[in-house]
Amino acid sequence: PTSCWPTFALGRIEVEGNRRVPAGWVERALEPLGGENLLRLSLPAVERLVATNPWVAAVTIDKRLPGRLRLKLAEREPAALLRTATGLVILDGEGRVIAPLRPGAVEGDLLLVSLGAATEIDPRAALAIAAELERAAPDWAATLSEVQLLAEDDFRLFLGALPFPVAVRLGTLAERLPELRALLPEIERRYPGIDFVDLRFERRIVFQPV
Repeated sequence: PTSCWPTFALGRIEVEGNRRVPAGWVERALEPLGGENLLRLSLPAVERLVATNPWVAAVTIDKRLPGRLRLKLAEREPAALLRTATGLVILDGEGRVIAPLRPGAVEGDLLLVSLGAATEIDPRAALAIAAELERAAPDWAATLSEVQLLAEDDFRLFLGALPFPVAVRLGTLAERLPELRALLPEIERRYPGIDFVDLRFERRIVFQPV
């Protein structure tokens, strides 16, 4: 005997949880599956097609007989902007590239990650130093606008709270930032302006007056 499947053809797609991924894009991505028997439809195949959109972090799929497919999307959240040779790209909270920056793609100000003296960029390291700054000096972290990668574990921080950039080393902020904070009144009293401060040297603070 030949086994028979009821004819529950995929006809309608419902999308939830999407802010940056248009429902129309999801429908077009799933066009190759249109008309297939919903009972036999491969959910991994649906996931693979939808996951081609870089904003999609995960998708939950429900089959609703007789012919509806409901998808609930979890989208990746912008955490920073990476300056590349071809322009700015959006990074998520794990330092992974999402997509090139387009008008209206993000709201509010995002941390800028840029290349200084480093020859290679690992955006995750920039987010790690930003997180360390948040733990060591939350008031300064709230004004962080840019992290520049200088070398492995070395960074230059641009802070609205300070009138100069600060070179730092990963894993040392809890110790070195209080030293800089304590020295600031004396620096400001003695010098009309500072070009930069370097905290990467053990037991000393290096700074360059204007």
